[in-house]
Amino acid sequence: RVRHFLFFFSCWLLVLAQENIMLKQQNKVLLPGYSARNLQCWKCRGSGQNPRNENARCNVCGGSGTMAIRPRSTNVGRVTEGPRNGDKNCIGPEPVGNDHPESGIDLCCLSGRWRIFQRQRGHRYSTEDVVTAWVASRLFLPEDMEDTKILHIDLGSGIGSVLLFIAWQASIQNRNYQGLSVEAQEDSWQLARRSIAYNGAPCEAILGDLRCFSQHTHLETFLTAAQDNNDVLLLITGTPPYFRVETSNLAQTTTRYGALPSCEQSAGARYEFRGGIEEYCLAAAAIIRRTRSRNARFVCCEGGLDYNRHRVDSAAHQAGLRILNRQFVIGREGKPPLFGVWTMALHSSCVHSESTLEGPVIIVRDRAGNRTPEYTKLLQDMAMLR
Repeated sequence: RVRHFLFFFSCWLLVLAQENIMLKQQNKVLLPGYSARNLQCWKCRGSGQNPRNENARCNVCGGSGTMAIRPRSTNVGRVTEGPRNGDKNCIGPEPVGNDHPESGIDLCCLSGRWRIFQRQRGHRYSTEDVVTAWVASRLFLPEDMEDTKILHIDLGSGIGSVLLFIAWQASIQNRNYQGLSVEAQEDSWQLARRSIAYNGAPCEAILGDLRCFSQHTHLETFLTAAQDNNDVLLLITGTPPYFRVETSNLAQTTTRYGALPSCEQSAGARYEFRGGIEEYCLAAAAIIRRTRSRNARFVCCEGGLDYNRHRVDSAAHQAGLRILNRQFVIGREGKPPLFGVWTMALHSSCVHSESTLEGPVIIVRDRAGNRTPEYTKLLQDMAMLR
């Protein structure tokens, strides 16, 4: 029996090793516990049965109850056409690069003339990114602070959309701005670097884990200007994943919230393989404490508010942060809030009588599915629409 056990255990290790090799050959960094063995089918939730007909097999997974890791797209690279494409009145700086997307990559419109590289059938920027950047820009780019230096750090930056949105806003106002991002997934980090270089943004992207980023040697140099200097504004942003995961004794990861995406890049962006709002708050607080700046703010978003709203309050309290403002976003009129955006500061730098302000609710689409006037105005502010 011991021999049989050792034989099957060796076979299992061989299968895992082969999966690892396959992913590395695709230039992907394996998420901890993520493999094809624990990708539950999103439709049948692992039962293998058709949810509408128990006597039939699931037509998505073919009755296996699991999903295969989605291969990367090999479609021709595209330069997408946006609502401002060809607009002669389009404001803002011109991109400086001439990089063209290869197969499986799209070069998409962002703000003004700036663009962003995104993977086809992969993780792409979202409404959460747009609104988070909009809130942060309104907070840190007022007209009465034109001569103030701004240092911006984007935690868990993904493909760099929030970083670039804010950098663009700073560029059109000729602000003294410098941006830095940290991202753990190499695939997303490479795309962010390409977008920064293509647009000529005054930013840099670092490959690393935000949970230990406060000790990163590169951060020390970046924060030098903000050390004990209240004339420098320090902005930290973050758009953490919303859904918790559980890791078994065999180091396999599962979740109680839906099913893990079959795309690893998307899985790392949506599920908390490397932590959620708690880790983001701790990282932001650690960075602020290093600078001892009273002009530092942390702007972040959080979704899944049915079960995550209390986590934001708890995470801020545990990290020593005070919530100054929150603003909720409703995806469609009549629905509950889809996500919220919070503004925080280090508790010791706040006036104790300060209470949490709640901004007006933003409704993205009305009951008919059309953009609302307030969200249209937001997109215009971000130079995403005429």
